[in-house]
Amino acid sequence: MPVAPLPLDKALLPDVISVAVESNSATIELSVPHLPWFDGHFDGEPVLPGIALVLWAKAAFAEHFPLAVLQEIPRVKFRRVIGPDSRLQLRLKVGRRLAFAYLAADGSTVCSGEFKPAVTTTEPVPDVS
Repeated sequence: MPVAPLPLDKALLPDVISVAVESNSATIELSVPHLPWFDGHFDGEPVLPGIALVLWAKAAFAEHFPLAVLQEIPRVKFRRVIGPDSRLQLRLKVGRRLAFAYLAADGSTVCSGEFKPAVTTTEPVPDVS
């Protein structure tokens, strides 16, 4: 499915606790407060919509790996429900595909997926797969 460029309001973003960036990967520690994403989704038991995780990963790639322009997302898997006041670790990896994974505080995978890059510069996206 194509990934449209969407600017994210800061009110829709998690709090960043720490960031570690290497040449082809990044690890970002996040705290997820009660954000507008949770409003009405669902009453009594708020759940973070999966699109929020996809858009946060896309924004993180754009910030930390600006040559990696994202064209589409051929694969994404949601494995756990995320509620407000959660801590997550977002891991990014640049290769033929731009892989991302969110891990819960207990180390289990919450969500994982990959973006297909559309290279728009003369610089190739490094292959680390």
